[in-house]
Amino acid sequence: MTRLLAYREDIDRQLRIQIGSALEHLGLINDFAPELRNRLEDYALRGKLIRGSLVPFTYDLLGADTVSREDLFKIAAAIELFQSMLLVHDDIMDQDDVRRGKPSIHAQYRSDGREGGLADPEHYGLSLGICAGDVSAFIAFGVLSRLELVPLLRSKLISFVADEMVLVGVAQMQDVHHGELPPNKVSLEAVERMYRYKTGRYTFSLAMSLGSQLAGRDDAFRKTIEDFGEALGIIFQIVDDKIGLFSPEEKTGKPAGSDLYEGKKTVYMQTLLAEISGPDRDKLEALLGNIESKEDIGWIMDQLDRHGIPDRVEARLRELSIECRGMIDEIAAREPKFAEGLRWLLDFNIERDY
Repeated sequence: MTRLLAYREDIDRQLRIQIGSALEHLGLINDFAPELRNRLEDYALRGKLIRGSLVPFTYDLLGADTVSREDLFKIAAAIELFQSMLLVHDDIMDQDDVRRGKPSIHAQYRSDGREGGLADPEHYGLSLGICAGDVSAFIAFGVLSRLELVPLLRSKLISFVADEMVLVGVAQMQDVHHGELPPNKVSLEAVERMYRYKTGRYTFSLAMSLGSQLAGRDDAFRKTIEDFGEALGIIFQIVDDKIGLFSPEEKTGKPAGSDLYEGKKTVYMQTLLAEISGPDRDKLEALLGNIESKEDIGWIMDQLDRHGIPDRVEARLRELSIECRGMIDEIAAREPKFAEGLRWLLDFNIERDY
């Protein structure tokens, strides 16, 4: 993580500048902008800034010196603003009131509605949360449109980011659809496909492809990086699922077992469903999304262990790791320093516990 943390201060600074400059003058229009500025800053800066950091991480590993550091970190900040938009909206869709250990944006506005005595604070919170997420995305596109790059490159980058956001949106629709289906109607393959496009593309492929484009690498190289990002994204999400199941709340910023309470279709749950049978399967299907106690959580955890699901998932992680290392070996012949960085990134994502 330390290699990515090296970029945090500069991204932090740009986030404050870009959110502030976009919303400061709007305080003359109404009272919402100043509070929104504070909330978006706090929300964005509570994150790890991994996605934004991967832009300069990739660019620097490729030994490039073709764009200004100012523009490089503006792009990184824009990626984090898109991330904030996606998370704000994701919290609404998942009905999550906590994000990164604090109230989510829509929950904050719901509290405002209650304190202000509004007629429907629940609807008020959801509506203003959607608006806040939209504003974050619009600020991000504004940042990209004002980059001091060659016009053709700037246009190419904006088009690429827009296309990737469409992919994320459609993958999120699949995720929401999964949430409405009975557990036995969602295949393990469908879950991994959603991970590939919801997590892999926008967490790794997008940021690393932007870094390679800024460094002047060709489309073939970019395609290899994007394929690597997709596979790494599946690893990232599976590890996230593991952390959500087995890590304490102080590390995750979410209540223990929150994914189980929400009935999320994860690799762990879908693998368990494929193994379990009889009355235990009936009980599991009834519990997912309808958990009422820590005892229910304990029973599911016991079933995971009894059926060897953690070992099965670890085997899948090893398969994906081998796939990623094969792509790294292809890159190493052309970009040895970059390949070394990818190995570190892969190892970090497999081993992380937060």
